[in-house]
Amino acid sequence: MPMFDDYAGTPDVIEYSIGYGHQIQPNETYLYAGITKVKAEELLKSDVTKAGDYVEYYMKRGLNQKQYDALTNLVYAVGAGNASYIMKMINDREPKSKIKEAWKKFGTYWQGKQWPGLVKMRATEIDWFYSIDAVDIALYTAIAGGLLLLLTTPQNDRV
Repeated sequence: MPMFDDYAGTPDVIEYSIGYGHQIQPNETYLYAGITKVKAEELLKSDVTKAGDYVEYYMKRGLNQKQYDALTNLVYAVGAGNASYIMKMINDREPKSKIKEAWKKFGTYWQGKQWPGLVKMRATEIDWFYSIDAVDIALYTAIAGGLLLLLTTPQNDRV
């Protein structure tokens, strides 16, 4: 799998991603040569686990599995710094309408334009977070790009 330009819209900053959206870090220049599908899946699992760990650390109120999954996906997709704004709103018990309005705007622009698939993904996360049934979402097919994204192990099964 080759790397690709993960345009973030920041002047003079080029971010490259590889596999299923792993952002290549300065100490990972060896990844520029490309990776196997197995390595891409290892990086995905590692990145999603880190996103889930951040959700567990940052959230001060209890979450059900779908809420945890929705926030973990948001952190994975837009980064911990961006997602922390939404999590702060949830922790502070802001009105649901205000949280939804803010959430639906995160990470929907790429290469200077708004992408319908990313808008749909934010809407799906919001639906997961606010749904009342207890169905655990273990995987889903992303609308934008058709990437298969795996969600992390459920909280109660983690070591």
